[in-house]
Amino acid sequence: MAIPANSPQQTESIKSNKTLSYTVTASEMPVFKWITPEVNASIVEEKAETIFGLGGEVEEFEGLYLLSRGNKSFEMDTRDGSIWYGDYTQLWNLSITPELPSAKECEDIATNFLEEFGLLRPGAYIKDVGSGETTAHNPDSGETKSKILHHQVNFGFMIQDRPITGPGAELSVLIGDGGEVIGLDWSWRETAEHGYFPIISYESILELYGIDPKNVEEYTLNYYAGPDPEHENFLYPVYDLTLTSSAGDLQFESLLNIPATEFYPLVSIVSPEPEQTFRSGEKVFFNCTFSSIEEPSSYSWESNFAGLLSEEQSFETSSLTVAERGGEVLPHTITVTVEDTNGLVCSDSIDVTIIEETTSTPPETSTPPETSPPSETPTSITGLEIIGLLTLGFIGVVAILLRRKKKKGLLTILLLLMMLSAFPILFMVSASPEIIVNTRDVDLTFAPLKITPFSDYDDGIKEVGIEWVGNTAHPPLPNSGTNSGGFYDWMGSYGGYNKIFNWGEYCAWEQDFKYESAGGTDYDWIDAIDFAYYQDHGGPGGVSFSSTMDDHGLHYSEARWGDGDLEWIVLDACSPLAWEDNSGNTVFDRWGSALQGVHMICSFSTGSNNVKKRGVKFGLYLTGLPIVISARTIKSAWFKACAETQGSSCWAAVLYATKSNDPWNPQTDDPIHDHAHGFGYVSSDPVPAKWWVWLAQQC
Repeated sequence: MAIPANSPQQTESIKSNKTLSYTVTASEMPVFKWITPEVNASIVEEKAETIFGLGGEVEEFEGLYLLSRGNKSFEMDTRDGSIWYGDYTQLWNLSITPELPSAKECEDIATNFLEEFGLLRPGAYIKDVGSGETTAHNPDSGETKSKILHHQVNFGFMIQDRPITGPGAELSVLIGDGGEVIGLDWSWRETAEHGYFPIISYESILELYGIDPKNVEEYTLNYYAGPDPEHENFLYPVYDLTLTSSAGDLQFESLLNIPATEFYPLVSIVSPEPEQTFRSGEKVFFNCTFSSIEEPSSYSWESNFAGLLSEEQSFETSSLTVAERGGEVLPHTITVTVEDTNGLVCSDSIDVTIIEETTSTPPETSTPPETSPPSETPTSITGLEIIGLLTLGFIGVVAILLRRKKKKGLLTILLLLMMLSAFPILFMVSASPEIIVNTRDVDLTFAPLKITPFSDYDDGIKEVGIEWVGNTAHPPLPNSGTNSGGFYDWMGSYGGYNKIFNWGEYCAWEQDFKYESAGGTDYDWIDAIDFAYYQDHGGPGGVSFSSTMDDHGLHYSEARWGDGDLEWIVLDACSPLAWEDNSGNTVFDRWGSALQGVHMICSFSTGSNNVKKRGVKFGLYLTGLPIVISARTIKSAWFKACAETQGSSCWAAVLYATKSNDPWNPQTDDPIHDHAHGFGYVSSDPVPAKWWVWLAQQC
């Protein structure tokens, strides 16, 4: 069944369906097209000066205008007119104990501020008043203390008497000490009616996407405004669903936005049958069916092991080889992605397993229908890849011999800007910067397939690794590979990090995150690199996996991070850092024991959306761009990336340990000041910890 790839979170495919059949109601809803406003240097300079008193000339990079003075930054995007302003001396600053107005006073301050500068658009209404807040816990004395750092007034929009969800149409005003406006996240464009389209019935949607009605906690029919102004040019109706799911003992909540009308395209793989097994060298025929009011403009078939297979609707190949990790034969997850002439993208996936030929009998050929002539797109390993594999193997052997002692070092990479021209990714940023990354841009293949554990405990080398679960998740998360891959590629190309491993789908193993005494091998993987990024479903109790190596979920009690090399880890999943679980266990009760030298865990304290660009945005803000964007601290980069890819109903969070005597007055050597290696200060390992600190920010 089709997965709409632009939709923030997706539902489980119906693998047995061969047709895209559904029932439409007698009602129709309009779809709107966004109107791009005029934005130029003069407009940006005038707004920065008038609204925030920031004078001077702006810098421009790929359609993003920026003006920075000290720790104050103003940004405006030419693609959608969105605005970001932040005073980083006050945002997420634990050293400040502000005198904050009441929630009602903040509403008045925010409304008057927007009205004064012509930023309060017709139809906007106050949704809620949130905050940035922090709590610290002393694990020895048991003392716990909290404070609010700032308030955040969030405005939403209505259209056709229905709410608009998603980060593409929200206004947030951040109010700090004495009622000062210390931040603005403003995103709205005018619209033009594009047409009316029949509504697909709710019951048909559940059947179409294979959703058990018992798993639906609630649903509403709304409009969705996505975070990508470059490719999401329409405001269209969606069913917003809240689902419950589980993996072992872990319980998850999924937030889904499913297109509700025939306007959005659908695709379904019809050949081969799901979960089939073929012999190496055997011809396999792939075909899909596509449904849309528009014509398809492109097809892309990819294997998470073999990479790009074809750009035709149907094709035949005998080039798929055995995929394995650590001696385990694993399925290829084959994904077809189709874009229509409106720029809307949908996808579908199946699993195909390839095994070695065991007899001398020629392999049986899977013959395609005569009406669908196949095209074959072979894959191969280039000479550069072979050299890369040999180099990785050599480094791995040396690293295993050196891993006995942990040393903290820093390697400065000097020629990154010159190297960027060799990469095929075109990075484009905005005030809601959307770096253009799709599955054709990000290397999602796993080479070498039989890699040995790297296990390098730094010694002056910067390393990054990612693991992710996408279309094999339940329900599927089709943007995981692109999102985490964007972070991986950015940190490798621009950040100067050595790209150590990229394990996705069934190659992502729970044991890579589990400490040795619990039966895991984190010392060879997650705790053998500096920066890790993981994406799948999650909950207060941990994160899930599709693989059973060695089970489907990592429980927080199985994590002991940082006693090897790991400095920072992202858990891009729903609510691992929730303040409390259903049993009343706080985030410190659950994850405190994981802080064994790791500097910071970045995640969410609520449900979150599976989007394409959060990872590469995070990387961009970690490294910055010379002259244009300053490199930010780990926590600031994470909160900004989340604010631009999530709606205000979501809360991002970080958890860290500190050796400071007072977490509200952190010493210099404190993870709250950490930058990525090579882009600013990095603290020493926070052991032994005097405090554990949880910092949460409404997106």
